[in-house]
Amino acid sequence: MKMDAVTLGWITTSFLLTTAIFLIHLGKISDIAGRKNIFPGGIVFYNLSSFLSAVSFSGWMFIFSRVLQGIGAALVFSTSNAILAAAFSPWIICSGDKTLLKKSFWEQFQLFYRLMRLRCISVYCKG
Repeated sequence: MKMDAVTLGWITTSFLLTTAIFLIHLGKISDIAGRKNIFPGGIVFYNLSSFLSAVSFSGWMFIFSRVLQGIGAALVFSTSNAILAAAFSPWIICSGDKTLLKKSFWEQFQLFYRLMRLRCISVYCKG
């Protein structure tokens, strides 16, 4: 494959542009069709388009496969964050007795802040 500088720039631009364009729309479609159905399809679609980019024989076919990868990435990005937010948002697992306790957002933020301070202190003391 022989490509000039402008065509090489389109390799990354096509992926990012396609992901940005399709992210909101595919997120809405995944809300309607079901996130657990769309997420595995997005992973399969992304892997197939990655294989297509590996076997591409021209620069434009490579850019087209990067566009397809952007669509697959938008499928995965939009559903993965929504699945995680739906699964773990109102609940945290207590480390002591392993029971689920309902916590407010402010309590979760305070716990996160305390853990981050502890991590920073441990990194500072270790290094």
